[in-house]
Amino acid sequence: MVTIIKNQLLKHLSRYTKNLSPEQISLSALRGSGELQDLTLDEDLLTDLLELPGWVRLTSAKCNRATFRIQWTKLKTVPIVLNLDEVHIALEVCSEPRVVNASAAGALPVPGKYSYIHKVIDGISVAVNQVQIDFNCDAFTSSVQISRVTVESRTPEGRKGDLRLTRIKSPDTGQLLIFKELEWQSARIEAKAHGVADANLPPLRLLLGNTHCRIVIKKRLADRGAGEQIQSRPPTGDRDLLARMFAKHDVRETSYHLLAPRIDLHLCDDPGLGRSEKPSLSNGGALQVTLVSMQADLFPYHKAANDRRHWRGYREAATPHSQWLSQALSSFCGTLLESLDPRPIVPSNKQASHTEKPEEPVSNGISHKPAAARNSASNTPSTNSTTSQASPTRTRILEQLGKLMTTCLVLRIDDFTVNKVSTGSRSREAPRPLVAAEKATLPGDAGLLHAELTFFYYPGDVCFPVPAPKLYVQVSPVRVALDTASVVWLAAFGPHVGRALVSSIPATADSESSASAGPYLDVRMEAIMPKVVLEAGSEHIAAQRDRPRELHLCTARATLTNVRDSPRANTAGTRADLASILAALRRAAPPRGSFPCSSDDLDPIHEQFLLHADNLDDIERGSAISSELLWRENRGVWCLRVEPLWADFCGARATNYKPAPLLDATPLTAWMCFEEGFSRIYVVARTCGLAGLQLNHYQMLFLMRQMEKISEMMAWLAHDAARQPDADAGSIVVGVVVPAVELTLVLPSSCPGQESSRDLDSVPLDSSSLQDMKMGSEATMAPSMVDRDSGVLATTSVEVFSAQPLPADEMPPPSPGPSPGLTFSGLSSMRRGLSSLVSSLDGALRDDGRSDAASTASSDSERYVLVGLAAESPDDADVAFREFEHGRTSSGVEVAAEVVERSSSPSDHSVTSSCRRRDVISTCTWRLNNIHVVHQSVNGKSCMRLAADDLKTDECSAIPWDEFQNKFAMRARAYSEPRERPEAEDELAPRDAPRLAARLLRTELPRHLDQKGEPTGLAPFEELLEARVRDLSIALNMSTALALAEFIEDEVIAPPMPLEVLIENVKLHLIEDRLTRSISSPPPQPLDIDLTTLRLTRDTAGVVRLGPPVSTPSTIASPATPQPQPELDEAREKIDRLSRENEELRKRLVTLARIAEDNRELRAKVEEASVLRSCVHAAQQEAANLLADKQQLLDAMRVLQDQLSGCRGKR
Repeated sequence: MVTIIKNQLLKHLSRYTKNLSPEQISLSALRGSGELQDLTLDEDLLTDLLELPGWVRLTSAKCNRATFRIQWTKLKTVPIVLNLDEVHIALEVCSEPRVVNASAAGALPVPGKYSYIHKVIDGISVAVNQVQIDFNCDAFTSSVQISRVTVESRTPEGRKGDLRLTRIKSPDTGQLLIFKELEWQSARIEAKAHGVADANLPPLRLLLGNTHCRIVIKKRLADRGAGEQIQSRPPTGDRDLLARMFAKHDVRETSYHLLAPRIDLHLCDDPGLGRSEKPSLSNGGALQVTLVSMQADLFPYHKAANDRRHWRGYREAATPHSQWLSQALSSFCGTLLESLDPRPIVPSNKQASHTEKPEEPVSNGISHKPAAARNSASNTPSTNSTTSQASPTRTRILEQLGKLMTTCLVLRIDDFTVNKVSTGSRSREAPRPLVAAEKATLPGDAGLLHAELTFFYYPGDVCFPVPAPKLYVQVSPVRVALDTASVVWLAAFGPHVGRALVSSIPATADSESSASAGPYLDVRMEAIMPKVVLEAGSEHIAAQRDRPRELHLCTARATLTNVRDSPRANTAGTRADLASILAALRRAAPPRGSFPCSSDDLDPIHEQFLLHADNLDDIERGSAISSELLWRENRGVWCLRVEPLWADFCGARATNYKPAPLLDATPLTAWMCFEEGFSRIYVVARTCGLAGLQLNHYQMLFLMRQMEKISEMMAWLAHDAARQPDADAGSIVVGVVVPAVELTLVLPSSCPGQESSRDLDSVPLDSSSLQDMKMGSEATMAPSMVDRDSGVLATTSVEVFSAQPLPADEMPPPSPGPSPGLTFSGLSSMRRGLSSLVSSLDGALRDDGRSDAASTASSDSERYVLVGLAAESPDDADVAFREFEHGRTSSGVEVAAEVVERSSSPSDHSVTSSCRRRDVISTCTWRLNNIHVVHQSVNGKSCMRLAADDLKTDECSAIPWDEFQNKFAMRARAYSEPRERPEAEDELAPRDAPRLAARLLRTELPRHLDQKGEPTGLAPFEELLEARVRDLSIALNMSTALALAEFIEDEVIAPPMPLEVLIENVKLHLIEDRLTRSISSPPPQPLDIDLTTLRLTRDTAGVVRLGPPVSTPSTIASPATPQPQPELDEAREKIDRLSRENEELRKRLVTLARIAEDNRELRAKVEEASVLRSCVHAAQQEAANLLADKQQLLDAMRVLQDQLSGCRGKR
């Protein structure tokens, strides 16, 4: 008996093993146990059976000892147990791809119907003490050690139990679910590089703890008769229970899931090119990354038309990617039908019905569903007619599209932390986060990272067009600290690891061509409420109350994508938006050849931007049917939208450590394109509306220290990049246009505790256009205050009450000591409000005789008291303010700014509620219009040029700090762009010479040499600032001018920067507002200074020279330099301008020719549509006539039937 069993085992095992003899097998048939020793498996057969890729081969597979135990009397409930002691497997990379034997898998016996033997085999439990896997290639050697591996059957809930509870049969479909679990106690993965240079490097290690892997196998019962017998046995109640259990645990599609509760990664750099030469990083550094609750899901066989509701843990309604994917699929279907079945009549309506649905969602959150519903309803007849008249080609296309499948990889991370790089000097410090989640702004069930990668295909590798692969990434609120050492370390570590990975992968012709062209991928990345933090260093002085500790750069949403929105979408991601930005840059750019431009400057408007805006950069794919037939749109132009962007200072004691604004919320749109990989970068950007900034002296000092850190960081990044072996001469050009900027300098008040009656009217709010302000409207009295920490827009409402006494418990507490300044400020505020009211009542009475109400408040109290004057009842006061709400601003009634505001979503972090300050400040506002900024960096030489118009100033000698913050928040809403001149609308019209122009040059010098003659340290650089100021008239108070001199004073003595300023026709009007010490002195008179032409220079020694202009600021001429001839230069400038205009006209002519051709096609389509309308109208008329005839016939039949029934009744 034992001999027969041994022979049967040898017969089956000899196919998979080598040199297996009966002496290696010991059996006990009655006890159901056995043992096999020193098993050596056939490597070639296992390589083919496992279907390994052609570039890897199995070289060895051994097992020292294997035992099994079978309980013959309990096979239905107890599994067969197979124990393996040690398993050794060796793999290697083939020098040449091996031939794949596809017939090896087909040689296995085909399973028949699901029988008792299959049940026993499916229930086998396997336990392995240790698994050793060695992988060898030319670049590195790796090993994987796994201990205590078990594979056993489990219940659907993952518990151990009877074998009969580990399977669920469907009583209706004849299918079977088998539940397994793979578990190992620990795993250790090591990889070590080859080579002499890498001999002393530590290996890369990955340690895994206890790991569980649940497996659900779905099988179909081949014998339907047996399935019917099984269905007939259980009663109806049991069948319903089994059906519900099967539906609960059913696997609708194959999927793979990985869940890691916590992953800790420790990254260490290598000496050499992988390590920065920065002194603090010269001895190496390490970076720690912690991932919490990471889940990766792979769905390889998902039908594109099906929903994702059955995906575990996937919330389709809460994922914007689902909406973006459905819109892309609808657009793809419409484009495919139009390309493969070009029908001149129906596709226009068909395409309209497919392209209007995706237009419902807009990026700003506004939904246009009613319009979309109307469009879809209006297009329903045309769609039905199309379906009824569908051609065979269209029917086959739709059938093929119904088979479209997707492979989707979903990655979700609940939390992650990246600590700052740790070095030898930082080893004793506690780790500080570089990137961390903002837990306070995250909902309880929201994850931090959600990424999806989707590929499309057809079953059977059918050659038919498919949509492009799509990558979607969404990041919830994160806080990113700008640490110089960490950024420099990552910039040196990342490229080194990337080159090592690329060199380890065997290169082929296909991979080289695809790498050079780049993968075609639709990408959309969204960051919700990210925050970039600039932290103060050791220079922070705690004694300075107004000095901040941090600067927060925040936005509500940042989107980066290379996919264009629909042309009908009124968003910032369309080609029309790119064309408008390019036009704005052209209009704002100074004339070429004039200051601040130079002959060697690069133009930020790259040709790729122009082609992309005109939709002329499509990729030629040919007309042959292929999977990439419709991958024609260029994906090399990226769009970044920041909606909106604002900046806050935090950590100052004067604001009670609450945020204080630096930049008011403003939207930003940027477009980017690249040349030769990423060696040449071109960026064009634009902000919308007014960019409001405010700054005090200590905040300016903070910004100057941060700029020094960023400058040092950029220098080290450039230095380390130049050391790389593949470093080439790169360049970056950035062009930005800003309609208007208002910079308010917060200065100490020249008269603390006092406010004049003109202070309220001279706040920077008046420098903006207030023509469209409406009292009580949402645009002014209910501004959208930005929560500085969360980024949520909270709408405030205004309520007006009649005069009512406050309860005693709600009155503000009395101050502990005398504060004459604050008391006088409150009385002054009351006096100003009453005086403004009295001065405006005459205008109101002359208008319609009605009484209006005004509200005043005490600036030293957090509660506002409303004083209703000349109002007979509370309703009269409400009516008065409603008139202003409806736009009646002609009455001239002025209402004090202090009104009761109740926020619909109050925030403890808002400036108006939490940063109450009772000190009085003075302000000086500088406003610039039509700002054009270009920065370029090429070959160690950088240049920044600025051009602006209309420099204006506005002053306020005394205003409470909190009142100024309220007005600062409303200033951007009150701004309206000035009307442009008709000639400015032409892109070819040259801009007038800017009134304020500047150019900052920075040139890198050779590095210093050490004692051995080798270059060391950073390369020094020299800077030169050139400026031209012309045709300006500025009026300032003398106290403000003195305060500005103190404002710009730095705390650090820096080497003087060489500069040259040319001033032309500048007038200064200095008003002496300081009090004279002598009573008998006459009143001070203003000082007028008229600078016709003046040249101001400063050299590296700090010597300032004043004199007449010698040359243009862009060229510093010496006395020996021959002076150019003005007439010749003027003629050359005219020739250059004419040549540029001719070139622009040629481009315009080509564009107009294309537009004319498109117009001809559109006219043809319009004529065709008119003919169709006439046909439809005739058909409708004929149908109406037929319906009328039908109605007449029905009436006649009804009369005849009545007559017939009457005749029968008479008979």
